[in-house]
Amino acid sequence: MATHNGCIDPQRVMETQGKASGTRAPCAGRTRRSDRYLASLAVALLLASLAPIGSALARDDSGSFGRWQWSVGRCERNLEGLAPSSCGRVQVDQATEGMLTIRFIASGPKRDGNNVLLFVGLLPKGEAPMRCRQGSCEPVGPVRAEVSTVSEHSFDGRGVAEGLPKAWPAEGSCRVALAEVSCEAKALSGERWRAQAHL
Repeated sequence: MATHNGCIDPQRVMETQGKASGTRAPCAGRTRRSDRYLASLAVALLLASLAPIGSALARDDSGSFGRWQWSVGRCERNLEGLAPSSCGRVQVDQATEGMLTIRFIASGPKRDGNNVLLFVGLLPKGEAPMRCRQGSCEPVGPVRAEVSTVSEHSFDGRGVAEGLPKAWPAEGSCRVALAEVSCEAKALSGERWRAQAHL
């Protein structure tokens, strides 16, 4: 049977058998899923490479985009392969339609530096986004996002990135509500993360 990269090639089957009846392309769904992960991974790398701890996003009069940010009363998260540790701030950005980036920010290893655990989440169909006004957002009700990527990055005291971010395609979910933000995800390669913050 004609194959390409381990997948059935229906075009070649048609050419060799004269018909495509009864032949399926089992890689189609997997390819779409892989494309989604690669696109989300590229977005995460771009977002993590930008200083995420500065001022809010550019103001947007449409009310669709902006940032929700607060210092937390209790916050805990883990980095890849490490035990849970405390964090001090959470940022939730709604910069692209249907997508949230959720950052759990802790002090970095260097003075005045920061370390960021970032989840990229896609809103399921029909899920209401945060309500934004002039670049400032807040959830009207609990907002759920399906995690597609997790990344880790460190910044020095000037907000300059220290090296390249580490990023993983992942599966999981985040929940953003007025009193709590939580995320849980597992990388396709087995790494796990949990993060939770309360006002």
